Amino acid sequence: MLLKRDGKTLVTIPVPSPGAEADVGFGSIEPVMGELVKIFSIASNERRLRLMLELMKKPETRFTDLLQVGVNPKLVQDCVGPMVEGGLLVHEGKGSGYSPSQKGALVITMVTRGMAEMLKATEGDRQ
Repeated sequence: MLLKRDGKTLVTIPVPSPGAEADVGFGSIEPVMGELVKIFSIASNERRLRLMLELMKKPETRFTDLLQVGVNPKLVQDCVGPMVEGGLLVHEGKGSGYSPSQKGALVITMVTRGMAEMLKATEGDRQ
């Protein structure tokens, strides 16, 4: 897998075969294990994923725009709250919109489009 921004390769990650004995760098995730757990917890909710996709459409999204996806205010707040706390969204307070942080844009892209594309690319491998 390659992670690129503005045409520049930022990270190259080999995707090993299951059970491969080669050192594939999984030990390097140990220091960020807690952060990964938070991110996967946030992303494990379908409504949150839908909101993440909506949040990536504009530089700033108003709460009222998110109601189009989340339907009721409590549900939207319950979805965006953990994303703000986890540093994925920037929210300046009441009356301001929500914007993905750099970290948030990366996470949202990876757990939505990135994962979907990777699953599609390996579709033949799962049969």
